[in-house]
Amino acid sequence: MKTMKYNLVQYLKHAVVFSLILTNTQIDLLAQFNYPDFSSPEGLNIVGNAFQVDSILRLTAALRSQRAAIYYLTKQNVEAGFQTTFQFQFTGQGGISPPGADGIAFVIQNVNNSIIGSSNGGNLGYSGITNSIAIEFDTWPNGEFSDPNGNHISIQTRGLLANSSHHNYSLGSTTTIPNLKNGNIYIAKITYNNNQLKVFLDSLNNPVLTVNVNLATTLQLDNSKAYVGFTSATGNAYQNHDLISWSFETLQAAKTPVIFIPGIMGSPLFDDFNNDNHLYHYLTAFQADEFIWADTPELISNLTDSFLNALQLNDDGITS
Repeated sequence: MKTMKYNLVQYLKHAVVFSLILTNTQIDLLAQFNYPDFSSPEGLNIVGNAFQVDSILRLTAALRSQRAAIYYLTKQNVEAGFQTTFQFQFTGQGGISPPGADGIAFVIQNVNNSIIGSSNGGNLGYSGITNSIAIEFDTWPNGEFSDPNGNHISIQTRGLLANSSHHNYSLGSTTTIPNLKNGNIYIAKITYNNNQLKVFLDSLNNPVLTVNVNLATTLQLDNSKAYVGFTSATGNAYQNHDLISWSFETLQAAKTPVIFIPGIMGSPLFDDFNNDNHLYHYLTAFQADEFIWADTPELISNLTDSFLNALQLNDDGITS
C-alpha cells in the first residue's frame, strides 16, 4: 500500500495566505464616527451659513434666505449598508405664513464635501446636487414642488442628474409623522441594507418610511463610497435648524473567508486518495475560483468539518 503525506502545517500555510488575500481584496473595514454632541466638530466640513453654537451645529439660523451643509470630510462605504442616527430640533419659527421653513435633508452624494444646492428655500439645500440621494424632513408646503403637505419625509433622487425636491422625483414619502415644528428634540435613524432604505423617527424599531433602491446602480459611487452629511435652507419663512448629535456606522459584511474546494464530495480527491496527481492538484494548485465565502458561523463550521473530514488531515498527514 502506498503512503502519501501532506503536513497540516503546510495546508494551513496555504490557507492563511489565501485567506489574507481574500480578506484584503473583499472586506473593506471603514472607520465609523460618532458625535454625541458638537462641542468638537473635528472631521466635519461646515459649509455656507452653518455654524457651531456651543455643543450643537446650527445648519441655518432663523433668518431669511439661508443655505447650509455639513459633511463628514471623508467618503464612507454606503453600498455595503449603513445605519446613521441623529438628533435634531427646529425652533424660532417666523416669516410668512405658515411660519417655519424649510427643513433639513440627509444627503448621500459623490461630488465633493463642500457642495450646496440651489438657493430657493424649498430646495432644502440639496436640489441641484448631481449624483445624489436625499432624505428630506420638510416643514413647508411648496405647491410648486407638489409637496403633500408642510410636514413630511420624502426620499428624493434623480440618479446621476441634478437632484430635485419636486415630488415627481420622490421614491416614497410619508406625512404620518409628528409635527416637526413643535420645538421637540427628535431622534431619527436611517438604514440601508439589502437594497432597502428605511427611515425611523422617534421609534427606532418601526420605520415610518421604507423604499426599495439600489445605491450602487442609482448613483455612481467611488469604490462603494460617497460623502454623507446634511443640507438645509430657508426662504421667506424660516427657523433654526439644529443638529444635536450624529453617528454613522457602516454595516460590515458578515463574511469570513473559508478555504474550501467546490465539489469535494464525489470529487476525485474524495473518491480516490491514492491518486497522487489529484491530491497534488487540489492541495498545491489553489485557484481563486476554489474559494467561497461563508456568511454564517454554522455554515463555516459545516464547511470546515466537511473539508477536513474529506482530506482526513491530522498532525501526521494523510495515509491511504
